[in-house]
Amino acid sequence: MGKITLDQHSLVSSYLRILNPDASDAEIGIYADYLRSYSTASGNIREHGEIVQHPRTAAPIINPYLEVRDSAVKMMRTIKLQTGKLTASPLFAVSLVDGPDSSDDFFGCPGKTAREAVDQALELFEGDKIAHVISPDGQSTTIDLLK
Repeated sequence: MGKITLDQHSLVSSYLRILNPDASDAEIGIYADYLRSYSTASGNIREHGEIVQHPRTAAPIINPYLEVRDSAVKMMRTIKLQTGKLTASPLFAVSLVDGPDSSDDFFGCPGKTAREAVDQALELFEGDKIAHVISPDGQSTTIDLLK
């Protein structure tokens, strides 16, 4: 297998690059950074709620991650990129290869399942026989596309 980069920033960037071939690396990197901030902030808000306790006084306060989330949304809307299904499904690391000995070039592809991510990848690329997929939780799967 080739070099595998599985961090979310790289997967998001690779998917955005496919959808936005004319965008600058800076635009894509900035969007991926803001998406990561949005994800982190949203996770904190889901876990702790919109009202939290102040760490020193225990008084109720508005969760400071609300501001981070809202700022990230505003900035992502400012950067005009095609995002495809980026926000609808988790990203899988997908590599489409011709055979078992081909080198793997992984890119991020959204889907609710590994097969759905591969189907999305096949809409973007053609002619491959095997898909290597790594799910967001790190599980690796090989799918024979000729079956």
